[in-house]
Amino acid sequence: MSVMAWNVRGLGNKETVRALKNAAFKFKSSVIFLSETKKKKQYLEKIRMKMKMNGSFYVDPIGIAGELPIKGRTFTWSNHRSDEDAILEKLDRVLVSLEWSNAFPKALRILNAALASDHAPIFLLLKGVNKRYKKDFKFEAKWVLEEDCLENVKEGWPLGNSNSYNPVFSKKLNKTRSKLRQWSKMKLRRNKNREEELKEKIKFLQGKQLSKNELEDLRIMEMELHKLWESEEKYWH
Repeated sequence: MSVMAWNVRGLGNKETVRALKNAAFKFKSSVIFLSETKKKKQYLEKIRMKMKMNGSFYVDPIGIAGELPIKGRTFTWSNHRSDEDAILEKLDRVLVSLEWSNAFPKALRILNAALASDHAPIFLLLKGVNKRYKKDFKFEAKWVLEEDCLENVKEGWPLGNSNSYNPVFSKKLNKTRSKLRQWSKMKLRRNKNREEELKEKIKFLQGKQLSKNELEDLRIMEMELHKLWESEEKYWH
């Protein structure tokens, strides 16, 4: 379980929404606090429903307005410039009372990479209350875009007569499901490994003053990461 807080500086573009979904899914956030969304309740409700979050409280924007120990880099904001023009600041914090600290002595604040916003999202991890749930099998829309998906279906569903009243039909379904599950895990693991690699490199670069070449490398890695998220987004539908 974790609590997520992020100054998104506007939640109107797809890249920011993808970054929000990905980060909340990774840290299994049960509570999400977003500031400066610049969006009203109706728009935010659609995002909440897509993310399958329960309960909500909104404060609509007026015009254009809108500590715990930290692990990792200490800067929460940058102007995304290089060399002597670079500015790194610690603008975002988590404030708690003494009573709260005593109740959650192992709580930890973690910064994620700042993607689609100049502010980094903050995660408040509450140790010892994480739960795992068994995921049911379902055919994902994204799979039809993968070239090797059909080959796995053919291997799991060999030729032969069968119908819904025949035991062979059930065996074919089970075998095909097993093949697709194994194939999906392998593909997902490879994409997730690349995603984590990119995010670690991005976080590292965002925590230092960058040269022009490093800034260009950062832009390229951010674009690749957003492409991965765009591909994974079909899992949310």
